This record gives sequence, C-alpha cells and structure tokens, in this order.
Amino acid sequence: MSIPSLNMRDFGLDYEAYFRPRDLTISDSGNNLQVFIPGKEPQKLTSTNLKHHILSRDLPGKEMPITIQVLIHPDHWCPICTANVTHVKDCLDNMQAIFLNRRLQERRFLIRSRKNILYHCAMDAVSSYEVFYSTEAFHFSGQRAWLDMLTPHLRPTIHTVLELGCGQGELLALVMRSLGATGGGPRLGVGVDASYAAIADCAVRYPHLRWAHSPCEDFIDKLLARAEEVSAIPPRFDLILDKTGMTAIPDFPTAFALLKKLSYCLAPGGRYIYMASPGFYERRYADKALWPLSWLEICQRVFPHARCLGSNGALLYEFANEPLPARNA
Repeated sequence: MSIPSLNMRDFGLDYEAYFRPRDLTISDSGNNLQVFIPGKEPQKLTSTNLKHHILSRDLPGKEMPITIQVLIHPDHWCPICTANVTHVKDCLDNMQAIFLNRRLQERRFLIRSRKNILYHCAMDAVSSYEVFYSTEAFHFSGQRAWLDMLTPHLRPTIHTVLELGCGQGELLALVMRSLGATGGGPRLGVGVDASYAAIADCAVRYPHLRWAHSPCEDFIDKLLARAEEVSAIPPRFDLILDKTGMTAIPDFPTAFALLKKLSYCLAPGGRYIYMASPGFYERRYADKALWPLSWLEICQRVFPHARCLGSNGALLYEFANEPLPARNA
C-alpha cells in the first residue's frame, strides 16, 4: 500500500472509478464514512475495522495485496470541510505503517538466510530507503536506459563488477547479462546498498549475483582491510558503477578521502563509472552539498584520468588510475 498523499487523482474521482476492480470501498456518502465489502454489511470506518478486514484477510477470495477504492464527495475537498479526508488519511497512514513494519520484519529474516548475501550491517533505524523500497512499485525502464548508455563501454575484458548503491539490483543484473553475452568465461557481480529491503529483493531476484547490506563507505573499508565478511570476493574490480550511490556526502574532505579509497579498489586497467540525472537529484536531494556536479569535480582531483561518456540529459563519466583506452578498444 502506498499512500504518499491524498490528492483527488489518488481516488479516481471520475465515472470510470466506480467500475474498477477493488476488494473494499471506503465512501463518505451522506457524510458518513463507511467501509463496504462485497457480500457484507457496511461498517463505520475506523483504523481498527480497517486493520481487522485487511490483516485477517476478511475479504471474499482474496490474498494480499488488496485494492482499496476511496470515494469522497467533491464538496468535502473544500478548505473548510476536510474532516472526512483527514480521517481517511489517518486510517490509511496507520495501515501503511503496519504493512511497512511487517514487510521489513520479513525482509530482516530473509537477508539473514540468503547465502548470496555477503553480510548485513547492524542498522536498526528505519530509513527513508526502507520506506521507499518497501512501499513503492519500482519501475525498471530507467535502468534499461542506463544500460543502453553503458553498453558501448562494456569491454569483454571486464570480469568483476561492483555497483555502489545498487538499489534493487536491476542495473547490475542487466550489465552482467550484457557482459555474459560477449563470452570470456565466468564473471562476478557484486551489489552494495544501505537498504536491507532493497538487498533482500536483490537476493531473491538475482541469486547468481552477490549482495551486501552496508553503507558504501563501510563496504570499501572492508574491501581494503580484507575483512572476513568480504573474503569470498576479490579486493579489486575491473568496473565499479556508481549511479549516485555515494554522493550524499556532507563535505568535500570526506568525499575526497572516500574516493581516494575507492581508487585503490580498481584492478589494473579498471574503471569507475559515475552516472547521474542532474534534474532528478537536484529536486530530490537539493540539501546535499555535493550533488552531483561537485562530485565530478572531486573525482577529477582523485583520478588522474577521466572522460565524459555522455551528457545528453544525463551525466556519464569514467575515471581510471591508468590512461584510458580508445573508445572502442
């Protein structure tokens, strides 16, 4: 269930809304908020009633997830008559919190039982990442667009790939599939993210890849120290991908030190490719001082060799410790 806001478009206040499939309906007809379930008597809307119907699956022939239709009279959207809207929002927010906690608990168990997860860090606080990856329907069309931009720069000599801030793993999986099509023997793909909700999804979706639940900076420290948690993977990689996975760094010196460590994680001839959509990140992370153009400036100070691979609506740069080969080499 994802109810980030209560706007009229969320409720589908048009004629066709009445005919869309749903499991239960919330309506304020007659200025009386009620819950309607097919084949049952309507009940007054309360958080307790809603929780009972949903968590007990007291719905005809349905398992989770369910669809809730909410019908609010247009007159009740005016600024001085919003009590019903507020009540609906409170009930749905309460249910969202219950579902989020339940789903995160399931993923806590999952992340501890999957053999393709290298390790998980102890992070008890529920971050905004957990909320996003546990409540949003994630769409992968954007990841495929990134792959299209990366494909001309994926050489057959790449055998180890690390993605920092991998999210739900779709881009890494696409890159590894593309590399596999070029032949050249087995390859290793490793994804790292601070969200255990995301990493749990990665482990299930892509069991052939390796995953770590960790802040990127901690993972890099473990690689350099050859910690036991990462002893099963090489300390250096042919390709390190970063789709703005590390750039929420509060100050210049910290970012410089982190990127310097990252440069030691590149194998001979290895490359660090940084990707960003400036417009998106400027809107979502406007308070981050180093997002994303300043990050490129720091990269250019750390890595002796750099090249822009594309800037048509997105930033795509590669950095290396050694001279970069010709584009199609």
